[in-house]
Parts: sequence; structure tokens; C-alpha cells
Amino acid sequence: MRLNDKALTFITGLILLLGVGTFVHKGDELFASKTSTPQIAKADTDSTIRTDAIASHSNKNTPAQRPNAFASVVVTPSKPAPISGFELVRSVETASVSTAPETFGTLKIDPTQMDCSLSLSAKPLRGARIQLDVKAPCHRNNVITIAHAGLRFNEIVDDKGEITITIPVLSDPAKIEVSFADGASKSISTPVKDLSSLQRTGIAWSGRVNLQLNADEQAFNSSHNKQITKLNTRSYKRSYLQGGGYLTMLGNSDVENGKFVQIYSVENPNAVFIDFVVVLENPNQLCGTGFSISAVRYAANLGTQITSKNVSVKNCSADNQSIVLKNILRSLIVAQRN
Repeated sequence: MRLNDKALTFITGLILLLGVGTFVHKGDELFASKTSTPQIAKADTDSTIRTDAIASHSNKNTPAQRPNAFASVVVTPSKPAPISGFELVRSVETASVSTAPETFGTLKIDPTQMDCSLSLSAKPLRGARIQLDVKAPCHRNNVITIAHAGLRFNEIVDDKGEITITIPVLSDPAKIEVSFADGASKSISTPVKDLSSLQRTGIAWSGRVNLQLNADEQAFNSSHNKQITKLNTRSYKRSYLQGGGYLTMLGNSDVENGKFVQIYSVENPNAVFIDFVVVLENPNQLCGTGFSISAVRYAANLGTQITSKNVSVKNCSADNQSIVLKNILRSLIVAQRN
């Protein structure tokens, strides 16, 4: 009996040992985590991303696992479709920036597109004078002819085509015309001041003749008024303040065979004598020839009078002395200033 008890005890322990091992194995299987490998989403060429569901191995004895909210999923972006109509070309050479200095051309103005209009303006001044302003931009440094009351003289406009001249006039209103050799011309008319209170005497000529008008005013106060010549001139202002007359010379001696005018002006009547002398300063250059000279006179009661006279140069001296031309102008009776 004792042997059978021991055998029974051994068998019972063996059975228990085998049963516990099986239970432990079943328990490990029960509590062991069943992991599954997530599958990466597949990218298609269209715009919709489709993924396969994550599969896990489970059995009926394994409780459902909760999804891991923090598990990262890698998504491969789709490859963009190629753009048609363009071709990418890689440049072989490296781009460079030029550092050469910038050059500028010269702007040339076509003279035919300039404003070549001839313009005049006339401003009346005291003493029956006008200030004439001429603008002729297309006649720079050219000879201009100025005409008034039957008299003409030449001047030269500056390098802008402009000139300003003060002219003692012989009519009211005063009409003045200017012209150039190419035929461009224009005229202007303007009223003047004080003409009726003046007397004027003058000469006009053209060519290579060198004439000079002198006025002998010894009848006036000799301390202020002497013989008026081109070397002893008097301004209008001084004449107005001190009495006596003044001499105006018109014409440019640089003009070959030009036209010239000289006019003596003095305030009016009553009874003092002024004797005029006309001097030819280059008789030898004209020896054996002749020329024409115009005598000019203005008075309120007579208007403007112009008479022409011919002069012959016959007797010429070796030293080329000046000679006096007689009977060209009449003496003038004017008022003495108080």
C-alpha cells in the first residue's frame, strides 16, 4: 500500500506539472501582444490618394486592439504630369554683364524744322524815336536792310539773328520795313511822340563813300553846345536837358557797298541859325568818279522832303585830305532854348 501511494502521488504530480505548463503557455499566448506590420499607402497618378486598410492578425480569443493615434503614416506625393509645349535647355555658357561705358550720339537739328519766322516789335520813345527789335533766327550774322520814309540803311544781325536799333522817325505813324537778301521781309507801323515839336535834317548815301554830317551850333550857349560831329556827339538826354541838337548815325561800315543815313534832330522854331557842313573823308578813293547823295529835311509845316544830288570828285590831293561839299544842305533856323 505504501508503494502504491507513492506511485499515485508521483503520477498526480506529473499530471499537475504537465497541466500547469500548458496553462502557462496558453496564458502567454493570451497576454502576448499581437503586432502587425502597417502597410504603406500606395500613390496613384490621379489626384485621389487611396490606401489599403491596416490589417492585423487576431483570433477569437484576442481582444480588439485600440488604434494608435500617434502612429505616423508616410505618404509618397504623386509625380506631377509633364508640361507640354516647353523645352528646358541648359545654357552652356555663363551669363555675363557688359561693363563697357555707355556712349551717346550727337543730336542734329534740321534747320528746315526750326521756326524761321521773322518778327518785329516797335516801342515809341520820347523825342519822336522808336526802338525797333528784330528777331530772325534763320538769318544769323546776316545783313539786314531797314527802310523808313524813303530812306534805307544796312545793319548786321548778331549770332542769334537779333538786333535792336533806335531810329529817329520822319512820319507819324512811323512805318518801318526790314528785309534780307533772300527776300524775307516784314513791316510794322507804330505811332510816335513829339514829332511835331522837332526839326530834322540829314543825308543818305550808299557805296564806298565815306561822308560825315557836321552841325555848327555856335549860336547856342557855347559852354555846352559846340560843333556836333561823329567825334563830338551828343545824346538825346543831354540835348533835352541842355539844349541843342543831337546826331544819329545809322548803318554798319562793315557792310560792303552798304547804305547809310545820318540825321540831326533839334527842338523847334523861332530864330537861331544852325549851319550844316557835309564832309567827304575819302576823296582819293573816288577820284574821277561820282556818287549820289540824298538831302533829307523834316518840319511839321512841310512834312518830309528828300532831294537827291550828284557829286563828282575831280581834284584829288596826294595826302587824301577831306573835302567839304557845298550847297548840299540848307542852314536851319531853330529856337533857342531858355
